[in-house]
Amino acid sequence: MSVDRLRDSARTRSQQRGGFKDEGDSQDFYNQKRVIPKKNRRLIYQQGFSLPEVVIAALLLSVSLLGLLQYQQILLQRFQQQWQLRQAWSLAQQNIEILTNKDTFLSGAQLPEPAKNWQYTQSREPLDADCIKLNVRVTTPQKQNVNLSRWFCDL
Repeated sequence: MSVDRLRDSARTRSQQRGGFKDEGDSQDFYNQKRVIPKKNRRLIYQQGFSLPEVVIAALLLSVSLLGLLQYQQILLQRFQQQWQLRQAWSLAQQNIEILTNKDTFLSGAQLPEPAKNWQYTQSREPLDADCIKLNVRVTTPQKQNVNLSRWFCDL
């Protein structure tokens, strides 16, 4: 018996067992050497990323990171401005309370010394014989102004 005849008989037996048509041919298909056209050979054997792809990816990553860092800086500045503005309103309210206290109001007392780079100003405007308008202006280190006024009348 020749080798070809043994292969043919084995193929026939496997087809009979499995009941599938050309089941033995699938093994031959995978064992065959594939012929790849020259223009596609480079695409099949390519592994990893090319240099332009890496450069573009690095550029996109750096631009997005710079954008996020700039956004974070602006966000921190806005939070600081908001905090200083809230502090200014609170200080203006405290200063109005100090000025409207009868003991300090009648004696013409001054406001307490402001913190570094903060400024307080006060003014009194007589409106008639019985009423005075008190104005307190607080300026933050970032030059934000808060004006608070209160009428003080003797009845």
